[in-house]
Amino acid sequence: FENYFAGGFSTIRGFEFRGASPVEGGVVVGGRFRMLGSLEYVMPITADDMVKCLELLQRGELVSRSASEQMRQLMSDCDDRSKIARSLPKGVVVANKSGAVSAVRTDAALLATESGPIAICVLTAENEDQRWSDDNAAEVLCGEIGRVVYEHFSHPQDVDDLQARPLL
Repeated sequence: FENYFAGGFSTIRGFEFRGASPVEGGVVVGGRFRMLGSLEYVMPITADDMVKCLELLQRGELVSRSASEQMRQLMSDCDDRSKIARSLPKGVVVANKSGAVSAVRTDAALLATESGPIAICVLTAENEDQRWSDDNAAEVLCGEIGRVVYEHFSHPQDVDDLQARPLL
């Protein structure tokens, strides 16, 4: 007979594949039956909401200061440069979290500039171009928005205490 296993993104998030199954003698043995349920609450977030979160993260006020620093470091380690960062000058430090699903492309980022960090978020939806390619229209648009925002806000000017702190 066949045993059933649970765990992994398609059954129970937060558990490794087959990681939520019975174990006997250190061996994952599965169970005689499997019953799974799921409940998710989806709360829409706006680009404005995301920029406010980025501002709080940059200030170290979203969560604890050390957790904020760790979150910024994780975002800096994101290697997706296909959206906001794609048209920025070489050497610009970007800490971002990107996303993509079919007709949706998103990116939220902190950009390090001479005048201080810039928080930016671009959310697209209902995109006709749903290709998974470097020249996807929504990703190119995100890059152009990122470039224009960077060019507009990256010049030294009067800076407040948020901008005066380095990004990382």
